[in-house]
Amino acid sequence: APYAKNIFGNTPEMINFFSDILNYKYPWSKYSQIVVRDYVSGAMENTTATIFMEALQVDDRELLDKNWDGIIAHELFHHWFGDLVTSESWSNLPLNESFANYSEYLWAEHKYGVDEADYLGEKEKEEYYAEAATKQEPLIRYHYKDREDMFDRHSYNKGGRVLHMLRKLVGDEAFFSALNHYLKKNEYTSVEIHDLRLALEDVTGEDYNWFFNQWFLSPGHPELQVSHSYVSGVLRLKISQIHDTTYTPVYRIPLKVEVWANGEKKIHNVTLDKANQEFMLPVPYMPQMVNIDADNSLLAIVNHKKSKDELIFQYNNSERYLLRYAALKELFAPIPNATEKPTSAFGEAKTRDLLAKALEDKFWVIRELALSQFSQYAIPEVQSYMKKIEQIALADTKPETRARAIYLLSSFDNKAYKHVYEKGLNEKPYSIVGASLSSYLKTQPSDAPKVAQEYEKYDNLNILLALGDYYTDVKDKSKYPWFKENMNTGDGQKLYNFMNAFGQYLMVIDGPEKEDGKKILEKIAAENKHEVIRETAKAYLQYVK
Repeated sequence: APYAKNIFGNTPEMINFFSDILNYKYPWSKYSQIVVRDYVSGAMENTTATIFMEALQVDDRELLDKNWDGIIAHELFHHWFGDLVTSESWSNLPLNESFANYSEYLWAEHKYGVDEADYLGEKEKEEYYAEAATKQEPLIRYHYKDREDMFDRHSYNKGGRVLHMLRKLVGDEAFFSALNHYLKKNEYTSVEIHDLRLALEDVTGEDYNWFFNQWFLSPGHPELQVSHSYVSGVLRLKISQIHDTTYTPVYRIPLKVEVWANGEKKIHNVTLDKANQEFMLPVPYMPQMVNIDADNSLLAIVNHKKSKDELIFQYNNSERYLLRYAALKELFAPIPNATEKPTSAFGEAKTRDLLAKALEDKFWVIRELALSQFSQYAIPEVQSYMKKIEQIALADTKPETRARAIYLLSSFDNKAYKHVYEKGLNEKPYSIVGASLSSYLKTQPSDAPKVAQEYEKYDNLNILLALGDYYTDVKDKSKYPWFKENMNTGDGQKLYNFMNAFGQYLMVIDGPEKEDGKKILEKIAAENKHEVIRETAKAYLQYVK
């Protein structure tokens, strides 16, 4: 009860926001949200009464690291898409789940800004691509072995990204007007995919069979090979669709090509509809940057080689985080054939300056990308960056970014930053406390056993893993009961992560404690309801001899 309002407190604003953008008032008499134990899935949108897994039962300190707005928005949006209007068959499940998935983007965009929404959307794409490596199906599937097969990253992730492309294609006014028309026309009935298309066509007066055929009724996604060159006032843009077109269609893709020249941006609208195509665009000056997806909405793997100067310009001049992130990822890529610790393109002054600038980027994902370079590469003149990293560890606005910086500091001259860890131990976010505790204990202070024991009362994974690592490092057999208690009370994500610490601990101790620990792993390997947890327990049993 003390934390319910902080967990679910944005719900009234969500109801108003979704009611406004859809121009359709929340259609039910009430809305209840209930957290239950031992739920088989994440949540369920029972009309007027959504239930959630117990992971949502968190305290105020945990909410400083992570909120549950995504899943809360998802289940609420189902009350329009899934409850008010529902799929007529499992084949049409994306009409429920793709919309609920996309509501998470819409809410993040409204509440936290477009960069947070784009970050969420990019994660959705990557998860879909991971599944697509071994499985590619149409979104609307009329052939499946089991209805549960429909509950995959196609129906959720891909579907949400396809809706985002559709929104950017027709514009916000037409998109949300079409959703309103779809809901009103089909309220309290079941629908198939063509009902959505017809509603869109009623509003726009355009034919969208081509879009629905390739994105909803065909499998796969485009993979594009892009190159550009410039001669005498003409930008020559070559695009090839290099995916397997015997299975996946040759796509029709309207593109907004963003071209920067002489410090000014211009958008060129072109349509890609052939396997190999060239576009000749008038550009008065040598282009400084070319981006074929100005809306950052395209669900496609794009291979577009750019020069170092173009990438630096892209980072320095892109407002949206996605383009800045992509530029840095390319610039920071490892140099091939590195023999020892990989090196990157940090030898040049302008690239080193870019790394320093990225540490101060306005968006936390970029700052974390910059921090990750120091653990991956041998950075020249590394000491010149340490003050910035220390500042992130002390005062960054994102707790998890601070935690990452704290861990990074501990990998350098650990004892020099003891004051940072001591400050972090008194912070509220568990991510910062966990990182500070782990780093502080590694300095081997005289009060380490006492400090560690004080934190044993906390049931938070950040704290548990820090203590688990410390007790493993010092091979403290007396802490076996603490490990055992957390193994017996853990479930789901907590058990999976803590089992790694438990397995490492069993490898460094011996005697009856080790034998008892093996029995715990054997029980988990045989009985746990989650396959990944069972397999992890089996893996550790092979090493705990």
